[in-house]
Amino acid sequence: MTRLRVRALCCLVVAVALVAATSTVAASASFRSIGLRMVVPLGDVPFLLGLEASADVSFGVASATFFLSARGETVIAISGDVRLSNDPDSAEIFLRFSTGISYFDPTQAYPAPFLGAGFSWNARLTSAISASLAGEFLYPLSFPVPLVTVAGKWSPG
Repeated sequence: MTRLRVRALCCLVVAVALVAATSTVAASASFRSIGLRMVVPLGDVPFLLGLEASADVSFGVASATFFLSARGETVIAISGDVRLSNDPDSAEIFLRFSTGISYFDPTQAYPAPFLGAGFSWNARLTSAISASLAGEFLYPLSFPVPLVTVAGKWSPG
């Protein structure tokens, strides 16, 4: 098997695993919020802006984000936030686990998969508006420094 086919097979396996994990979690999920998430451009990390949807699940919060830059660089991330604090009416602290794909180089045939872990913080500003901050390390090093993101979210009801 050529190196390109091995990489394509790995991307396909990661995609199938993501869909299976997402569908399992989504079956018991309840919609939490939708919002805009921005990557803070530290070091060589490009400015990325993305749409994020999140849902409450048994262990905390599950979210999916689609990031895009002005130059066409793309990141699709799925995150699971394990709740570390107990008061959902005030600020919450989470242990964040992420996976997804990044596509920064137009010469590469397939996107590069990644895994990551870090922390996130979510604060409710009003009954319908919240803000969050997250920092995580990703492997393989799609980003040379920790990925730091900020978000503004809207929650119905």
